[in-house]
Parts: sequence; C-alpha cells; structure tokens
Amino acid sequence: KDWPQGGVSDDTLLSLITIFAHTSGEPIKSGEKFLDDLRAALPNLRGLGPTTRFALGIEMRPDEGEMIKNHTFLIGNTNGGMMRTSLIGLAYAPSQAVERRAMVSELARATHKDPIAIACAVLASRLYSEATLQGPAQNVTALLKNEVAALTNAPAEVVSGIANIEKWLPPENGISLDPLETLSAVYWTVVHA
Repeated sequence: KDWPQGGVSDDTLLSLITIFAHTSGEPIKSGEKFLDDLRAALPNLRGLGPTTRFALGIEMRPDEGEMIKNHTFLIGNTNGGMMRTSLIGLAYAPSQAVERRAMVSELARATHKDPIAIACAVLASRLYSEATLQGPAQNVTALLKNEVAALTNAPAEVVSGIANIEKWLPPENGISLDPLETLSAVYWTVVHA
C-alpha cells in the first residue's frame, strides 16, 4: 500500500549496499560493513525477506514461523545472498579467483549462513568474473564445474547439482527461492537463450 510508484525492491538496494560495502582485500570487514549499512538503510527498504530480517534480529511474521516449522522455508538457504553478491564477480579478473571467493563468501554469509547458499553465490560470481575479460563464456558448464571443484568443502548437493546441470530443466511451476535451483535457472537461461 505504501510502495511509491517507481519504488525499487529490497533486491536492488541490497545489491547496491553489497557493492558499496565491498572493500578490496577486506572480506570480513566488507561483510561487517554490509550489515552496518543494511541496518542504516532499513527505513528505506521494502520487501525484505525472512532471511535478511532474521540476520538483523527483526521479528518474523507468524506465517513465516509456520513455514519454518513445516520445513517449507529454511532461513539462510535462499537465493537472496546469491542475487545480491554475484555482481561482485565483476570486480575480479579470473586470475583473482581466491580473492573473489573469499569476498563473495563473506558478503553472502552476512545474511545467508547455509553452505549451499554461499557456494551458489560464489559459483554465480564466477560467471560474472569470466565476463570481465572474455565476454560471454564459451562453456558455462566447464566454468561451473571448474569452480565447484575449486571450492573447499563444497556441499554434496551443490557438487551433484553442478555435475548434472546439463540435464536440468525448468520446473513447470516456476523457480523457487532455492539457491541451487536459481543458479540452475541462470545456467539454463544463459545456455539456451
């Protein structure tokens, strides 16, 4: 009701806050700055999801508590971390993979603690990083497989998902908030568009 015409969602503002929190060479400091800047921006943010509100200590609505209790939604394991951090890959050349992984991991972890969400954020950032010097990726499948192999302690679900990503098809009922499903949809779109 109070959303102004032309107003942007939290996704846009969270991406900008993430970008402005990025301090090269300072992953932990960047994650802390992101949370500080997020708290300062709260009055102007509309549509914050449960994971971000939970990270800030904001009370969830009763229906969100029911979703958690029924395991239809898991705090910290959504696509939000990936959505706001993947663009950070543009700040890193492919040769800076170690630095990019550390930065994206910390920035995603600020709100999304689940290892699957963090791994998917790092994987998505690889696609942006490759685009900085080489233009559109020639083999997106190889990039993702190479990146998941480079991750230490990559969750088995992510390893399996990337190993089988060429077989993935969009579900009829649309894409959920699951980070691996969202990453798979990005892959599918890039490869098939």
